[in-house]
Amino acid sequence: MRHIANLTVKDLMRKLKTVKVTAKIPEVIKVFDNAKTDAVAVVGKNNKFLGDIHQHDLLKLLIDPNDLSWDEVTGIFGRYVDMGYFAETAKDLMHRHELTVTPETTIRKVVSLMFKHNVDALPVVKNKKLVGMITELEILDKIIKDKRRKK
Repeated sequence: MRHIANLTVKDLMRKLKTVKVTAKIPEVIKVFDNAKTDAVAVVGKNNKFLGDIHQHDLLKLLIDPNDLSWDEVTGIFGRYVDMGYFAETAKDLMHRHELTVTPETTIRKVVSLMFKHNVDALPVVKNKKLVGMITELEILDKIIKDKRRKK
């Protein structure tokens, strides 16, 4: 299994469907439906990666904002407003990512970052442009496939 840790992200990453930051919510939903995916990337000018939207984020659209407390919308300290509950565009619903990896990052480093920052997916960026996504699932899938091959 140690050899998997020495692989690089480009060996395991997957491509992501993208939506423009200005895409209206019905367009975002259509991309999810057509791609049969669990996440889409949000991009700006020149395909610059800005964030992502996961399937479960779409569920926020079903919640009536009147049923939410002020803390749920603004956070416990009132420092932000979760626009996901009022989303009209991809920008309103997306998660921004400060943490990214490159195609050359080792899987060992990816797993370390995932545990350190409590995330299960990391965007893969090269020259500020999204080139894919690496998730726990791709890594676990590789481990399982290798185990099966050794039997």
